[in-house]
Amino acid sequence: MKIELRYFSGTGNSFKILDTCREVFAQSNHEATISEINLENTNPDNSDLLGFCFPVYAFGIPRICRKYLNSIQKFNNRQKVFVLVTAGDSDESGFSLNECEQILKKKNCDIVYSGVIQMPINWTTSPVPPFPPAKEEAGAIIEAGIEQAKSIAQDILNGNIKLHEFNFPRRYGRVRFYKDYWLFKYMGIQNLWRTFRVYDTCNGCGLCSKICPTKSIMIEEKRPVWSSTCEQCMRCVNFCPNESIYQSMGGETKGKNKYHEPDFKPHHMKKLFVIALFSLMLTELSSQSIIFDNFISLQKPENLTAHDSVSQDLKLLEFESDTVPYSFTVVRMDLNSKDSEINYLPYDSTSLEQTYQYFIEGYNKTAREHGFEVTDSFKVDFNGFIAYKVIANTITVDTVVYASLILLLDKYAYTFSYWGPDSEGDNGLNKFLDSVTINSESKLSQTVGKSPDYKRGYLIGQVLAIPLLLVLLFFVIRFIGKRRK
Repeated sequence: MKIELRYFSGTGNSFKILDTCREVFAQSNHEATISEINLENTNPDNSDLLGFCFPVYAFGIPRICRKYLNSIQKFNNRQKVFVLVTAGDSDESGFSLNECEQILKKKNCDIVYSGVIQMPINWTTSPVPPFPPAKEEAGAIIEAGIEQAKSIAQDILNGNIKLHEFNFPRRYGRVRFYKDYWLFKYMGIQNLWRTFRVYDTCNGCGLCSKICPTKSIMIEEKRPVWSSTCEQCMRCVNFCPNESIYQSMGGETKGKNKYHEPDFKPHHMKKLFVIALFSLMLTELSSQSIIFDNFISLQKPENLTAHDSVSQDLKLLEFESDTVPYSFTVVRMDLNSKDSEINYLPYDSTSLEQTYQYFIEGYNKTAREHGFEVTDSFKVDFNGFIAYKVIANTITVDTVVYASLILLLDKYAYTFSYWGPDSEGDNGLNKFLDSVTINSESKLSQTVGKSPDYKRGYLIGQVLAIPLLLVLLFFVIRFIGKRRK
């Protein structure tokens, strides 16, 4: 059976639930794919089963989800569909599933399953409780949600039709429930974007703009500015490395827990570290065995897509996937390029070490700007060459690691990197490095064996400095003596 899954997720809850379903489907030998909804591509592929998962915002679904469902062309044949929503509590689904079902039925769809799954609250800017839970509590809620998702996926495969019955939080009362729903849908979502603010701790890194799922944040004068397409998904708030974003009208975030599903990485998040360093556009490759350049070749990791880019002084190869929480990158920088701040090749063991330390310092600086912190760096032997491993953990989440190996070879600096769960950090990088081959037929060296021109000039200047000063002093004394006569 071919199953197509589509989601929208601010901080990872809906993605985690739908991806768990995908795993159950795949274990039963069904072809299941998952992707984020895209308003530019609203026509799902022909499939036996179509599944959606969206978050609940103020007892309804986000505007972007409503627009997406409404823009789907009517199916020629009856399409089987299941719909799941994630909420802070099982009784907070409100009109969300009703909205989805009403739209999908107009598209010639049969709803075979609908349900709500409790996941941790992410509304950090809320002026009143409940707020995002602490890490331990969030973990327990996530585990329960995953188990529920597995059970639902199995029910769907078994043909057990279950449709969620409308409910709302009784603690609210019917009047407040309807008031909050209508106010948010027709007034709040139109204006709440105006209330976003940043504390003085904001350093203008631009992460919020890069990961915003609706492209609603621009950076102006090193400060984020929100626009009316904002969905209040809280991604920017909960991913900000400096915890600098809040909302006025009581939406302070200082001292509050921040939350996003630990394994969730926004589509552009995995690329940020590399992009921050090198600013590249990527194009797709298909080869399994990849020749990176004249010196380096490697095998494409399983289940990952390869992307390649070449600029004047830079080459990048990235492996990533929409379904697995890790990626790999290879970057080559020309040490002699006009963009290199080194401007000379290492000429002996001392200058080689100095160059490595320069790279590590730059690595750490860029890492901190984008939510990482170097926790370890050490010298290693890599295929007979001196290299350095660098481990950088996320500052806000302790379950993700960026592990890299830096290799200076010939006139280039190579960086091999692993992004993913910290449990596979160094092991993940090592597995990747095992697939890397260095062309042994090439006469490769890490040093040029002689000092650079400016170094030679410096040494010559040092040698000649004293004689030149003596000659100058002789003429000065002689000149003064003539003036006195």
